[in-house]
Amino acid sequence: MVVENRAGAGGLVGTDYVSKQAADGYTLLVSHASVHIYATATRRVMPFDPVNDLNHMGMLVEAPMVLLVRAQSLYETFEQYLTAAKTKPVRYGSSGIRLANHLFGEMLKIEGKVPQHDHIPYQGSAPAMQDLLGGQIDSVLDPITTNVAQLSLAWMFRDGAALLVSLVLGLAALMFTAVFGQLAVQAVTEAIQWIASF
Repeated sequence: MVVENRAGAGGLVGTDYVSKQAADGYTLLVSHASVHIYATATRRVMPFDPVNDLNHMGMLVEAPMVLLVRAQSLYETFEQYLTAAKTKPVRYGSSGIRLANHLFGEMLKIEGKVPQHDHIPYQGSAPAMQDLLGGQIDSVLDPITTNVAQLSLAWMFRDGAALLVSLVLGLAALMFTAVFGQLAVQAVTEAIQWIASF
C-alpha cells in the first residue's frame, strides 16, 4: 500500500483526484465531512459529485471540535472568551473558508451572541496553529484529531489549552474543559467532524 497525501482546499484536491481514478478498488480515499457536506452545501460548483463519484466504505472516526488557546492567553475560561468577544475583536483561526471549523465558529458567533468573534482563514491547520502560538490570533477551532499531539499533558501546560469541546459529555482526557451544551450554546453542542473511507 502506498499512501499519497494530496493536500489543499480543505481536502477537495485529494478527493477530486480519487474521484477521477478508475473504479477498480486500487485507489482508496480517507476524507472528512468538510469535503462531502460543508463544501458541497456552500460552493456553487464542485469538481466532483460526492454522492455519485465515490462509494462510501465506512466511517472511521467522529471527532469533536475544540477551541484552542495559548497557555499565555488572556482567556482562562470559555466564559471569559465569550465575554470578551461581545465587546472587542477576538480572532479565531480555521483551516479555511467554508470548512467545518469555520462554520462552527460562525455558529458560535450567532448562538453565543458574540458579534466580535472574527474569523481568520488559513490554508490549513498548521499555519493557523503557528499564528496561534506566535500570538497573532486568539484561538483556533479545529477537530481534535488534528491536535492530539499538541493536547498531550506535557504540551498543554507549556504551550496551550483547549477551552471547550463540542460533545455533550466532553472527553475524559479533557475533563477540565467546558462543553458547549453546559454553556447554553446548544446549536453547537454536537458539532463533529467525521472521517470516513471511500
